[in-house]
Amino acid sequence: MGSSSDWQKICKNLSSDFYCLAIDLPGHGKSEIDECENSFSIENAARYISEFLQNNNLEFCHLLGYSMGGRLAIYLAINYPNFFNKIIIESAQPGISDSIEKLNRKNHDYKLSRKLETMNLSEFLKFWYNQPIFETLKQHKSFANLLNSRLNNDPGKLSKSLIEMGAGTQPSLWNELYRIKNPCLLIAGEFDIKYQKLFSKIHKEIFLSKFIILKNCGHNTHFENPDEFIKVVKKFLIT
Repeated sequence: MGSSSDWQKICKNLSSDFYCLAIDLPGHGKSEIDECENSFSIENAARYISEFLQNNNLEFCHLLGYSMGGRLAIYLAINYPNFFNKIIIESAQPGISDSIEKLNRKNHDYKLSRKLETMNLSEFLKFWYNQPIFETLKQHKSFANLLNSRLNNDPGKLSKSLIEMGAGTQPSLWNELYRIKNPCLLIAGEFDIKYQKLFSKIHKEIFLSKFIILKNCGHNTHFENPDEFIKVVKKFLIT
């Protein structure tokens, strides 16, 4: 439920060394995409980004993605490697390999999508951020501002995104991780045990990967500890 506006502080602090572009994914922020069948899928989202890069003559860049954007970054790294030099993945997974777990997640996402379409968005946000994974995020001094920014989204489009690009729908990329040859930085929060375990496994599959646990934060590391996040990102990209 994020958008490009979430990255303003990060972009501002990286802009002394890099030209930064923050993209709204399908169904999020101000993105405008024809809503045909599967237009919000991870395959099409990756294609949109590759076309955007080609159309703007951006043939060589770094890539950074968080959560859903991180899953997309993994897909891009595997299927469009020539566009990117270094890749940063924050709190994301390469899909679900177990068929039963995948079906359960797909059903779970479907139920969530129905809530998005039937509940008031403000009430849905309270429900969504009540998950244990966001406990440290809720304690952040700027959490109210983040919550307010989420109200700018269209719940119908968020629902479509969840159905077509959710972890239960996207193809599992676990068996494709070896194809990532670019230098890759994996970032998880100190209090996000789930993604620490996932990244420990991913780290073993990507040859040129580096895994960092960011202190004093949970799932959303770039929001909860932006100064340290910027520090490790800069070091990875410049060295």
